[in-house]
Amino acid sequence: MQTYESDAAIGNIKILAVDMDKTLLTDERVLPQGLDERLDKLAEAGIVFCPASGRPAPKLEEMFEDIKSRIAFCPDNGACVIYRGNYIYKSNIDTALYHKVLSHAAQDPRAVPVLCCYDDAYVLARDHKYHDEISVYYTAINYVDTFEGLDVESNKISIFFPAYDAEPAFREDYSPAFSDQLYVTNAGREWIDFMNLGVDKVRASRTCASSSASISPMPPPWAIPITISPCWSASGIALSWTMPRST
Repeated sequence: MQTYESDAAIGNIKILAVDMDKTLLTDERVLPQGLDERLDKLAEAGIVFCPASGRPAPKLEEMFEDIKSRIAFCPDNGACVIYRGNYIYKSNIDTALYHKVLSHAAQDPRAVPVLCCYDDAYVLARDHKYHDEISVYYTAINYVDTFEGLDVESNKISIFFPAYDAEPAFREDYSPAFSDQLYVTNAGREWIDFMNLGVDKVRASRTCASSSASISPMPPPWAIPITISPCWSASGIALSWTMPRST
């Protein structure tokens, strides 16, 4: 394998899409020191930086408030893409289908269903007691008495499990019931997410680059590789580099 010093194709990089949790973020779930300087270098080189995450767009944009207008975002596990402040890709779930999932979850005493609608979310009024937990990920929350009658654009349904039993619920109930119609993923002990089949961060990140983009999996010369973790590029799998922590 080439090193980045010998890779003549490094100038072909168009976009660097990097996962957040357990990749770019530190163990304290904050951005690493020195990131601003490296993002400036990416911009100077004409490379689009694209955070990719299961987090919704507003919360993801908050983390990059000062530069959000000049980078891309791949929120909601790849169910949408934002480039320089505008949505350039949306994967809307069929209204009847998201109502089917919401109805199922609303009858589950373990579950707190959340309908994700890009810039805001809908939650049942009965679940307002979980506002503090839900608002960690959702900025604008609309509390409604029922989901019935809602006809809004939605790219993701999330279900919060306050008793930390999302894993058995996913395995025994939600995956068997819906995985033939939606991409169902278990996000730890607290959450289950539902997106359209075929949605993922790799495919979404490719919409940020031209079809002929060639992405090299080697770091630019200024990067300081400490640990290597997976991220996604416009042409497939690339690598991300964890920034060194200050001592």
